[in-house]
Amino acid sequence: MPGHFCKALFCTILIATLGLGSSALAQDRGATASGGTMAFDNHCMANHIDTCVITATGPIDPQAGARFRAYLRDELPEAARVLLSSPGGSLEGGLDLGRAIREGGFTTEIGNWQPDADGWRGEVRRDGECLSACAYAFLGGQTRRVHAEGQLGFHQFFLDPADLPAQVPGSAIAATLGDAQAISGQIITYLLEMGIDARLFVLGSGAGRTDMAYPDSATRLDYALETPSGYGPFFLEPFRNGIVAASRRQGSTEVFDLMTQVTALCRGDGPLFLLSVEGNTDTLFDADLRIDGRDRISIPEYRLRARPGSVELLLTSAQAAAVSRATRLEVGVGRAMVSGGSFGAELTLSDMDRAMLSAAFRFCI
Repeated sequence: MPGHFCKALFCTILIATLGLGSSALAQDRGATASGGTMAFDNHCMANHIDTCVITATGPIDPQAGARFRAYLRDELPEAARVLLSSPGGSLEGGLDLGRAIREGGFTTEIGNWQPDADGWRGEVRRDGECLSACAYAFLGGQTRRVHAEGQLGFHQFFLDPADLPAQVPGSAIAATLGDAQAISGQIITYLLEMGIDARLFVLGSGAGRTDMAYPDSATRLDYALETPSGYGPFFLEPFRNGIVAASRRQGSTEVFDLMTQVTALCRGDGPLFLLSVEGNTDTLFDADLRIDGRDRISIPEYRLRARPGSVELLLTSAQAAAVSRATRLEVGVGRAMVSGGSFGAELTLSDMDRAMLSAAFRFCI
């Protein structure tokens, strides 16, 4: 058996099956220490669903996925996000919970719910941890977010020859290796099913068996553990007699966050932003641009043009020039809640982005 693969999952299962630990599919060290089962609840910070979260807290038991499906069916929670906080638990339960989360199209985040003193309201604390089996459940999110305060951890496994009994029947080792291959196949199948880079399987190779691997932001994005957020760099495209500059959303849309692209261009009536958005655009109020977190540009309703699937923000030449100098740009449009609520974007602009915006605002189509 290749050494680096033995340091991953096979050897952990080998030790477990030979009576030196808990079953790999039953529980991990985090669950052994704390016991109990995962609990689900629904909390909202305000009276609309984008403030609501389903909390999933505590050790993951083998029936966690089935109980989560039953919770959704019986309680009908409004939240679109699942907030996970768990030391781990049953790997089998973690994989099934992840599948149940994906079936519902939920976003997964790491954190805890902090209730107010009166218990009626509260807020999301993002300083939680989601380890081992919980980390696999986290991967079930259609959109996955790891905030700076949270910890997403995967076990680092290692086999020390001293851990093996002096007398181990060859038949026991052969049967154990067969089980290890089957379980390894389940994990890799799950990763591929969730669109996760299968390199995660050997992330923990080469470390001590009591360690936990905490992938950094770059690794999480590289392995698709975390969904890209925000908007990508602007790019130029020729259009008619001019050019347009556009920035596309990097992740998927969510409830009350339905904008997909920001396009800058110029027509005969001057420079403008074209915001591509899902949902109804008939009930717009106004819009504003905030430059570098300080300067605010208000766009009154009469300078908004609603079209199917998009909204145009008509700018003055001075406003376009100010946007072309920004390093951070926030765009927001007010819309009735019944039509999907307000929408917008926050963009970090590079020197190249600013040059593209300036060109798009000058060379009219």
